[in-house]
Amino acid sequence: MTNKDSNQTNSSPKMGRPAKYKNEETEQNLQELVYEYKKSHPFSGLIRISHMVRFTERKHREDPETYPIAYSKDVWGSYGKKYIDRANEPIPSALLSELPLDIEVPNLTDITLKYHHNMNKLLEHLNPIEVMLHESLSREQKLRLQVSELTNELSEIKNTVKEQQNTLSLYEKFTLEMAHHSYNDEFQQKYGLINQISINANDRNKKAMSNLNNLESLFPYERDQVTTNTDTPSETSTLTQWRERRKKQKERKE
Repeated sequence: MTNKDSNQTNSSPKMGRPAKYKNEETEQNLQELVYEYKKSHPFSGLIRISHMVRFTERKHREDPETYPIAYSKDVWGSYGKKYIDRANEPIPSALLSELPLDIEVPNLTDITLKYHHNMNKLLEHLNPIEVMLHESLSREQKLRLQVSELTNELSEIKNTVKEQQNTLSLYEKFTLEMAHHSYNDEFQQKYGLINQISINANDRNKKAMSNLNNLESLFPYERDQVTTNTDTPSETSTLTQWRERRKKQKERKE
């Protein structure tokens, strides 16, 4: 064998990819090593192949039983680079995860640590965030306007409900006053009131309540006969107030 042939034979193992590491077990080990490095160096910035080579060698020295192989630069370059690149991608941070929104905000700390030395790359990741902030502020302004409009609408509804409750309270008050006055014998004779508290009053009251605009059914005499009495005391203002309330209520509905 010539010296030339001898040199080719000795140098051949150093050339090409280390094919013996091309298997699923090795790739699994490389992926786990990248994960361990990332976990123990969360703020290291971009992970490089040289970092993983030194990390693997240190792990092998400290615990050769758990880490029996110190993977070389070639192994990492051939089979572990995809895991390194994946680990170097910016880590997204979920925003408002309690809401059904598919929104992710890049991790600014992670991006800055990884690309502080590369201004173009840094701006490439920061520009979309700026656009996102402008869009978010625009949405917030629209939502604030909607909230203001709904607040005003709610306030109007509350005022309407309060007014209706006050009207209902007055109706209840007037009803009780009229019933109270109708029980008095003097008022029955003087103003023609029918006893609304008697045991026979239920049917008559049902009929009257079905037509609250016409309360004459509560009185046995003609309307003109009652209104001509000049001695009407202040208690009869209850009926007048009742009619005024009913008139206003009817006008609102129309």
